[in-house]
Amino acid sequence: MPTINFTVRDHKGRPVQNTAFKITTGVPDTGYVPGMILPAATLATTNSLGQFTVTLTATEAPYYVSKANNSSDEHVAYKLFVPDIDGTLAAEMLCVDVGLHQELLNDRSLAALIDAKVSTHNRTMLINDVMLANYQALVELQAENTTLESLNAHIAASNAHSQYQRNDGLANNSDGIWCGAAGGTANAITLSLPALPVTQIYLAYKAGTRFTFKASADNTSAVTVNIAGLGAKAITKDGAEPLVAADLKNGGIYEIVYDGTQFQVSGSVGNIPQVMDVHEFTGAGPYTLDYTVGRVSAYLNGLLLISSDFTATNGTSISVPSAGPGDKVVFICYSTFTVADTYTIAQTDDIVGHARNGILTYLSGTELKFDRANGNRQYINGKNELIPLGGVNLTLASPLSTNTLYYVYAYISSGSMLLEASVTGYATSTSTGEKIKSGDGTRALVGMVRTNGSGYFDNYNPALLRSWHNDPGFSAVMGLSANRSLSDSVTPGEWVEMSLTGERNYFLAWADESVLATVTGGALLDLGSGDDASGHLTVAFNGVSAEEGGSVIGGVTAGALSSADWSPISMHCQRSGLATGYHYATIIGLLDVISGTGISLVCQGSGYTGRRTCLRISTQPKYR
Repeated sequence: MPTINFTVRDHKGRPVQNTAFKITTGVPDTGYVPGMILPAATLATTNSLGQFTVTLTATEAPYYVSKANNSSDEHVAYKLFVPDIDGTLAAEMLCVDVGLHQELLNDRSLAALIDAKVSTHNRTMLINDVMLANYQALVELQAENTTLESLNAHIAASNAHSQYQRNDGLANNSDGIWCGAAGGTANAITLSLPALPVTQIYLAYKAGTRFTFKASADNTSAVTVNIAGLGAKAITKDGAEPLVAADLKNGGIYEIVYDGTQFQVSGSVGNIPQVMDVHEFTGAGPYTLDYTVGRVSAYLNGLLLISSDFTATNGTSISVPSAGPGDKVVFICYSTFTVADTYTIAQTDDIVGHARNGILTYLSGTELKFDRANGNRQYINGKNELIPLGGVNLTLASPLSTNTLYYVYAYISSGSMLLEASVTGYATSTSTGEKIKSGDGTRALVGMVRTNGSGYFDNYNPALLRSWHNDPGFSAVMGLSANRSLSDSVTPGEWVEMSLTGERNYFLAWADESVLATVTGGALLDLGSGDDASGHLTVAFNGVSAEEGGSVIGGVTAGALSSADWSPISMHCQRSGLATGYHYATIIGLLDVISGTGISLVCQGSGYTGRRTCLRISTQPKYR
């Protein structure tokens, strides 16, 4: 009795796993005689490779294979005759779910198709693929033979209708085919066709067929390629121009297209890098990988997928919904901007724009960091340079000049991004519009910082470090440590600074931003009996010029400072138009005396937090 190894695949060439099948005989058909003793039915279940093995008794009646679910809409469609021999035979079946796909797919080797019975109203059917290898002569084709011969002749014709071609199993079409690493030599390349889902059938070179491969060496002269042993053909560029030395790079990925005479390289060759990396996986995804975003090509079992068949997630992962266990998936990730199937907004930004994606921050009193923020590139000297993962540090080996404003610039040296602190101001590049170091277009502005009295960075004051890109803004508070008074001994009607020098609020500002000053706390006007006066408080920047938004303080009953006499104050002053650089804000006061002497305007101060008048300076975040 022969042993038969069955292999069952679906219409995409994937193994049909863990599925029960029933092998029966006795259905009236050729060779069956009523009353004939027939073997009992046999049950078998496919393994993870879609295979099962059964031993069957030879009989003149045919065997039939069907799915073993006993459903009324499951019909037998695979018929075979078992010869009276000893040994092992092989058979392949194609399982097609017509109810889902609404299509009939022919056997990928129709010349071997011996018998098929298909009921078009079936939901599921089995079509025989390769019938009992080495024993086809035992099958009686009868009237079906004529139909199959006609069908085979049609498929072999140059104008075969597409409905008779199984597109994902036929190599001589225009679909791209991944051939893996090149064999042969640097100038005489050999390529093999992929073995999955089954060995590709490629009988002759056909115009329009595309192949992709990974070069194994730099070429040194003109190059030929021999695919599947069909003969060497020249590889050319820009039509019929032969390749020259170093057009193909070791490890580079190249696509070639047969034009009927030779294979032309698709895209650029030579010193223009096209491909970042190749990633290979087996089994169902999603697949996690790290790649430079650009064009991504995906191959399932050696065949190129279109963009709608896979999803790339901006450098982190790719999903191929149709891939299953045992499938081989290859991704080729290109790093240059080429014609792509699809790009997300994030992918496009990462390739060609938003080169303003850094931020300057404090690390310590001796160190600043320029790091990635909302992206990973900085425009320097006409190029979108990649900010290193982890950022770039500016570290002081020795103190800088004390109490001095420094501009921080990024530049490229020997391929690496570095930072420098300079007292030289910035300018606008006439060619790019970017902010650069004045007189030096190789330096790009990334921020500014002011040193303290020791020549180091005041990393406790966020207002004294500003980033040019992605600046988060700041909020800085300064309080009065004791009561500050303005007496009538000062010329009435003149604004006078109420704060001491050490109580000024110092900050750095960019020329195009607005600064908000807020004063909260308490004040009073100390009058004598019969005195008539009023006091005024507001904010000034870099002097005693009053800003709009101040408060008026009225008189109280004559007497020394009583806790009941304090008037709450809340002032808000907005200032724009400040020059880029170092500034301060302060509280100023004015006495308007009508009559009387010994009059004082007092702002409440204290050595305790929460019990004093405070001046707060703040700016809004800027994303430029």
